[in-house]
Amino acid sequence: MEMRSLSLVAAVSVATRMREMDWECLRAVTTIESPEIFGLNRWQTDGAAWALFNDFDEPVAIGGLSQSVPWCATAWMVATDSMDTASWKKLVRHSRTVFRNAAKTIPRIEAQILGTWTEAEKFAKHLRFEFEGVRRRAGREGRDILTYVYQGNS
Repeated sequence: MEMRSLSLVAAVSVATRMREMDWECLRAVTTIESPEIFGLNRWQTDGAAWALFNDFDEPVAIGGLSQSVPWCATAWMVATDSMDTASWKKLVRHSRTVFRNAAKTIPRIEAQILGTWTEAEKFAKHLRFEFEGVRRRAGREGRDILTYVYQGNS
């Protein structure tokens, strides 16, 4: 299992095989209508981006930080159903390191989570994000979006 810088091939591969809940969340917070376009979009994002490859050299998750201004970034991640326990542990360790290092120069890192996705909430907390609030009806079709924030040691 290995973390690599995000390539276009890995981004599109994972995006076209993402878990159903990842796709549902994505559809709630963006107008992107195709997994391929999402993969291209993530590959082109401003900010750090990576892919997790399993032992069979297959990308199974992609993630990163999208940064439109120097003082705030948005954490993002999608995974495939091929993720196993060891893959999740590797992803958590890597993500914690990235967020801890990024927080030295980026005062605010946000994560937006679909209000009905309790597993994603648990994952954000596991990565040491703190619940900030509910953005009522901020998602497509009036869905609630939860905001979590990582602020390092400040």
